[in-house]
Amino acid sequence: MNLISTVFLWLCFAFCLSMTAAGILVLFRVGRQQMGSEYPLLQGAFILVSVFGYYGLWPRLLLTYIGYDSADAVSALILLLGLPFLLLGLSALLLWCCRLQQRSAHLPLLLAWCTAVLVALWLLNGEWMVHNRVRQAWSAAGVIFTLFSLVVMGLGGKGFVSAGARLGWLGTTAALGVVFISGLTPLTLLSAYEQAFILLFFLLTATLPVLYVYRAERPQGTKTSGFDAFFERHGISKREAQIIQGIYEGRTNQEIANRLFLSLQTVKDHTSRIYQKTFVKNRGQLTALLRDIL
Repeated sequence: MNLISTVFLWLCFAFCLSMTAAGILVLFRVGRQQMGSEYPLLQGAFILVSVFGYYGLWPRLLLTYIGYDSADAVSALILLLGLPFLLLGLSALLLWCCRLQQRSAHLPLLLAWCTAVLVALWLLNGEWMVHNRVRQAWSAAGVIFTLFSLVVMGLGGKGFVSAGARLGWLGTTAALGVVFISGLTPLTLLSAYEQAFILLFFLLTATLPVLYVYRAERPQGTKTSGFDAFFERHGISKREAQIIQGIYEGRTNQEIANRLFLSLQTVKDHTSRIYQKTFVKNRGQLTALLRDIL
C-alpha cells in the first residue's frame, strides 16, 4: 500500500470518528424531558449501529492494510460476531419510529424480522451471489429494516416541526437503504468500494439523529407543562388523565373507581389503553415515566 493510500485510509478513519463523536455530542446534549420518553431508543440505535461499524466493518480494511494473509477469513468471522449490534441497532431505530408515531411496534418488528430472516435464507441458499454470504445477509437486513422505518415514519406526521424536516429525515433514511442495497450488487467488487461504503455508512447514521434533534417538534414554552405535556404527547383523554393521576398518587384500581364513580372493569380497561399509549407494561413503569417529566 503506497503512501497516498495509507494517508487516505487514516483520513477515512478520522472522518468516521468525527462523525461518531458529533452524533454522540448532539444526541446526549438533550434529555428525554425535552425529546420525549422514546428518545433513549434513538440514542441506543445510534450507539449500537456505530459499534457495528467499528467492530464489523473496519477490521477488514485494517487487516488488509497490515498485509495479514487470512484477512478475508478473519474479517468475515469478526463481521459475523458484530452482526447482532447492527440488528439490535436497526430494531431500536424501527421501535423508535413506531413510538414517535404512537403506533404499536409489535407488528412492524415482527414483519421486519421475519422478512429479514427469509431473505437472508434465500440469499444464503441461492446461486446468485456477488460477495460472501455474511455480507449479503446483513446488507439485506439493513435494506429491510430501513424500508420498514421509512414506511412507519412516512405514514405518520408526528415528531418534526414541518413536513420539510420530516422529508429530509426520510430522504436520509432512504439514502442509507440505498447504501445497504449496494452490498447486494457487483459494486462490492470495486477496489474503492469498502472505503466509500464505510464513509457513507458513518455519515448517514450520524446525520439521522442530528436531523431529528435539530428539527424535532418540542412543546412550546408555557403552552403545556408537566402532566399536561405528557397527556398531549401521548394522546391521553380527559378520563384517562384522571386515572393516571390516581395511579401516580398510589391509589388502587378500586379506589380510583370509587373516586370517579366508575366500575372497576372500566378503570381496568382505561388503564390497559393508557399502557398501550405510553408504551409501558405496568403501574411501576408508568409511575417512573411520570416522575421523569416532573
